[in-house]
Amino acid sequence: MLRFGGYIDAHWEPQVLGRLQEAGALPETLRRKAVEQLVELAFDLLDAGWLDEPVCQLFTNVEREELLGRIRDEILPNLDEEIDRSADGYLSDVEPEHRYQAASDAIAAYKLAFASYSEIVTRLDEAERYVAQAIEAAASDYESQPSAARLAEPSISRLTTLHDRDEFDDIAEGR
Repeated sequence: MLRFGGYIDAHWEPQVLGRLQEAGALPETLRRKAVEQLVELAFDLLDAGWLDEPVCQLFTNVEREELLGRIRDEILPNLDEEIDRSADGYLSDVEPEHRYQAASDAIAAYKLAFASYSEIVTRLDEAERYVAQAIEAAASDYESQPSAARLAEPSISRLTTLHDRDEFDDIAEGR
């Protein structure tokens, strides 16, 4: 049940663990291990999936407040770097919006979690603008890169014009 990793929302295990906790059927040792793992993911990948229902049920109120305090003190001061780090590692053919989706989701979740702290919400608003600018900058690079389909177009059309046939004519004629 503890075999899950980043992108908490993409795994079924945290949700099942949260439901078991809601039902009072999750052993405390397993709950604590799950919380430790979720805390690591919150910091390693800027993953706010731990705030979603039913996963958030795994945290006691004290654990939740402690983690939010750590995020306030350790993540938010360096949020631009965390955003960039969360978008690193994608192949160049991945759309910029997708590269920054985890960061956007985390910012939205943290805005809800810190809704009563106007200075934090202001910082998260700035982070949203930073993400939008990063997507825009990455989009210009993404659009200027030729896709694999466009790279193949000249050779296909050249073959067709050189022989006035395409590669499927032979197949259609049984050759």
